[in-house]
Amino acid sequence: MDSPLLPLVGFIRLLSQRGRLATLEQLLPLTGLELEVEDVPAAWQTLVADPAYRDVRLLSEGENHYLYSNASMVDAYAERYVAIQSGRLAQTVAEHIRHYSALGEVFPQSTLNHPPYQLDETAQAALRAQLQADDQTRDIDWGEGRDGPYGFSCHHLSRDYAAVLANQDPFEFCC
Repeated sequence: MDSPLLPLVGFIRLLSQRGRLATLEQLLPLTGLELEVEDVPAAWQTLVADPAYRDVRLLSEGENHYLYSNASMVDAYAERYVAIQSGRLAQTVAEHIRHYSALGEVFPQSTLNHPPYQLDETAQAALRAQLQADDQTRDIDWGEGRDGPYGFSCHHLSRDYAAVLANQDPFEFCC
């Protein structure tokens, strides 16, 4: 049985190559197709039953069902994108910083300049203030390193160790 999503696969893959996820409602105007899909998850399951389309992923957030291809986009990026689209920017950034810190790394603030975040300097400053003001994200701290500002979680890194990490030369002990 063919899935009603089949004509959209090329567009899903193309958008994924450009770092975008899309809902069915966003895809239809791009394609010019008039499709009626009552149950997006069921249509998606029918689609991925064919091995040729197993790269197409579905990520649901409430009533919204986002489609993307994991041949061009990693699942972690897709999850961050959807969380940001759902209004959870501060929590998403805090989780990203905690992930870096748990790995023993600092989070370059310049990461916020790029997708899925794409925040300008004013938005970044507001985000930092919001993170410091919220009890749930108060463990997130910031410092200034050789390559610019960085974030870290006090749950995983001390301020001093984060400063060392931010200022180390990766090639200092090489060869």
